[in-house]
Amino acid sequence: MNNKINNEPSKKQSISDDQAAANIEQAFGINQDCNPVAVNRRNLRMQFAVHGLVFVAALALWAASDAWRLVSDLVFASGFSVFASILFGITMAHILHEWSHFLGAFVSGADYTVKEKPAPLFFDFDYKSNTKKQFLSMSIGGTVGNILFLMAIYFIIPMDSIGRIMLLAVAIGMTFYVSVIEFPVIKLASSGHSAMESLMAHLGQGPAILNIAMLSGVVTTMMSFFLIFL
Repeated sequence: MNNKINNEPSKKQSISDDQAAANIEQAFGINQDCNPVAVNRRNLRMQFAVHGLVFVAALALWAASDAWRLVSDLVFASGFSVFASILFGITMAHILHEWSHFLGAFVSGADYTVKEKPAPLFFDFDYKSNTKKQFLSMSIGGTVGNILFLMAIYFIIPMDSIGRIMLLAVAIGMTFYVSVIEFPVIKLASSGHSAMESLMAHLGQGPAILNIAMLSGVVTTMMSFFLIFL
């Protein structure tokens, strides 16, 4: 009899604790993590912050080196500005490329998953559930980002130093690099193939495609640099 009476408060206390925990979760939005949309938004904010910091750091390094070269006749200053231009050009081209991919997917209403940890390729496109039109929107968006970056450098920044010339050359090289990887896929998808068929037909060839793309980017960068410089 006493045991039964003693157990009743314990049971009531357990129920009360569960309800309190649920109230806390609701009040602080802890249970929102179970919502895929909320998780994507949270992860997207994190990725945007990380990519933004990387962009600002690369821009600050390039701006500082460019200013140093302008106020100094040191050969080392010119050499460092070339190095900073290569670093900034690759970083900026990649960030704009990936976020333009994302904007293409977002505008088309495609399904995607934003990664939980900071990553250069920060989101995963759902190739199975999305349509070919959405795939093309995502794919073309990335190349548009590179072209806009290239145009911005060409029309806004005067080509009056070796570092600035290298920045433009890197932007050209990065545009060729992504074109070798993505243009054949876009062409196949536009001609009637599915997204996965297009990807496998081109990228399924293995590391050779990436090596060719990288080589074309490096060669194009060096050729552009010497043609503009001379």
